[in-house]
Amino acid sequence: MPNAAILDFESKRVELRFKRLANRLFAFMDWPELAHVGLSGLSVFIDSVGQDPTDPDSRAWAGLENEFVEWLLLDYVDADVGATAASMFLASPDNDLADWEVASLQQWADSAPRLYEIVERLSDSRLLLRDVMSNDVYLVVSPQMSASALKWSLYVARLLRVDDVYTVGAMAALLPRRMLGYLWRMLGHVYRGMKAQGYSGDIDDFLKGSALNLMKIMRAFSVTDDGDDEDDDDDAGASRSDTSLACLEVQMAGADANAALEAFSALAPVRPAGDGYVWVRLPRKDDFAGVAMYGRSDIAYIKPVDGGVRIYCTGRGVPASVADALRRLSRRASVLGGGRRPQGSRQEAAKRVRKPEGHEAKEALEVIDGLLSELSRNHYATWVDRPMPVLRGETPRTATRMHAGRRLVEELLKDIEYHEDLKRRAGLPWVDVEAMCRGPLAEALSSETAPADKHEAAVRAVEALLDEKMRLDGYSSEQVYHAAKMWNDFAAMARPRIVHAPIWAAAAEYASATAQKEPVTQASIASKYQVSVSSVSQRSRQISRALRQRARQ
Repeated sequence: MPNAAILDFESKRVELRFKRLANRLFAFMDWPELAHVGLSGLSVFIDSVGQDPTDPDSRAWAGLENEFVEWLLLDYVDADVGATAASMFLASPDNDLADWEVASLQQWADSAPRLYEIVERLSDSRLLLRDVMSNDVYLVVSPQMSASALKWSLYVARLLRVDDVYTVGAMAALLPRRMLGYLWRMLGHVYRGMKAQGYSGDIDDFLKGSALNLMKIMRAFSVTDDGDDEDDDDDAGASRSDTSLACLEVQMAGADANAALEAFSALAPVRPAGDGYVWVRLPRKDDFAGVAMYGRSDIAYIKPVDGGVRIYCTGRGVPASVADALRRLSRRASVLGGGRRPQGSRQEAAKRVRKPEGHEAKEALEVIDGLLSELSRNHYATWVDRPMPVLRGETPRTATRMHAGRRLVEELLKDIEYHEDLKRRAGLPWVDVEAMCRGPLAEALSSETAPADKHEAAVRAVEALLDEKMRLDGYSSEQVYHAAKMWNDFAAMARPRIVHAPIWAAAAEYASATAQKEPVTQASIASKYQVSVSSVSQRSRQISRALRQRARQ
């Protein structure tokens, strides 16, 4: 039956039950007593977002209207009522709900937009999502899931329970993974600042109250789905990239060209390749995770021909840079060779830019892609044992000795896997970093050695408590690692007597947070760990002073 439609019964069941739950809430909001709640909520929404969700002429009207309704029902707390519509509905004695409806709507009332990463795309309608903050994993069923979702992408969404599974609410957006650290640190920074000023809610309460601001960020950085399927073959992706290849012809006299190329080949970014040379633009700055930041636009293929050279590259500024270098070397070579230009003469090599022929493009791209693969492989071959600023001078291998280090190294691995997967989908040369980088660390990431003695066991107990408490306050993996490393460095150097783990954990968090300019107070941290303010003050000064003295030595 080749023409038979295939029905996804699970997705259909979720869709129907979701509509049933939503309709119950809509009907409740239609009560005359709640009319003022809807009007005041609409006013707050327009003031915050800057758009009217009821305006059908708005370009994003449909999505904005759905997001407004979701926010109004699940997040908005009217000043006169003091509760959300979903909470009021559940508290109403007039509703007649099945057990699964009560459980689902209770989760809806408590839910907030949170940060997830895509662990695996199971199908077009199913994703495995991991909560970045709690580390919980959810199987999510949603017919409108983006087919372009990449593994380890950032997914900002509200998960809504429907019977025994989860689906995604209207307030959702797919973001590039590079936004994870920015969003996480920004939200956590604001939350910790509010706690230091007396805010008593937890991170979920904060996220519910920040839903409108989170929506703005989601719109600014969300990935637009242009309909490209993830399974497009690589040849098609490569052919799309070929169109940007350009050929810059530089005309020079034979002897002059040979001398210029000889001098050019001695430059640091130049190496022989194919029938000529390649010029590599070094990355302007190192990536946070140690990603190989090379692309086709960073490499030029220089081929000698009769009457001059040809420069092939996809980067706009690269051919001009190479041509200028050749032109300078050409003039210098003429002078060094004893030739004299006529006085007042300003002869320069003639240049012409054109689109290369098919055979030229194939040859140039083979050379460029070959070098691109080589550069990336060489880069990742040393990644495991390369000291990194984000690891405070440790290598990924040595950082895995700490629990927080293993977690941060895992995040770095996800960053480089995501980056290489992007290149794979674009039809560009990519590296199997899972084999090159994750493989050598597999055992270290999955196991933990037993403590050597009671002191080391106590040190680890402090680190575990520090990790748990900092994550509850929305600290990023990098920030938790920074605090854990400070504590481990201090403990190894001073070997303090550890009687009460919460005191040392609170002191380490405060010392690390103040070093990173976080808006925390000794009182707020002491309250979290249930220790005295004086103990936090004394021990944190002890940690900071000892580490400063060691740094000066």
